[in-house]
Amino acid sequence: MARTRSAKTNPDPVERWKPAIRHLRKVDPYLKGVIDRLGPCSLTPRPDRFGTLVRAIVGQQISAKAAAAIDKRLRDLGGDPHHPGRLRDLGEEAIRGAGLSGVKARYVMNLAEAVAAGEVPVDAFDETWTDEEI
Repeated sequence: MARTRSAKTNPDPVERWKPAIRHLRKVDPYLKGVIDRLGPCSLTPRPDRFGTLVRAIVGQQISAKAAAAIDKRLRDLGGDPHHPGRLRDLGEEAIRGAGLSGVKARYVMNLAEAVAAGEVPVDAFDETWTDEEI
C-alpha cells in the first residue's frame, strides 16, 4: 500500500494524551486513581522511530543494562542514530557480533530492509493511521 503522509507531532505532550487519559479515567476505576495520583501523562514520541523499533527488538527479554550495552555496540558499528541502510549493509553476522541472537539479528535485518526499501514508512506514521494500515 502506498500511503505517503508526513509525520505530525503535537509539541505539548499533555494535550497530545488528553483524549486517551479521558477514556482511561472513564473506563477503568483503578487507572482513574493512578492517573489522579500521578497527574497528566508527559510522554513524548521519540523522533527516531526506526531507532526506537531497533531498541525495542534489542531489549526484548533481556535486562535494560544488557540491552543498552548491545545497542551501544550496534550504534558503534552502524552509526548513531540507527540507520536502516547502514544496518542492512552491515549484514546479519556483524549485527550478531554486537550481541544479538540470530533471531533478533534477523528481525533487525528484516526491519532495516523494509524501511530502506520504503515498504515500512516509519517516519510517515501518525495518529491518523489505523493498526491495519501500519
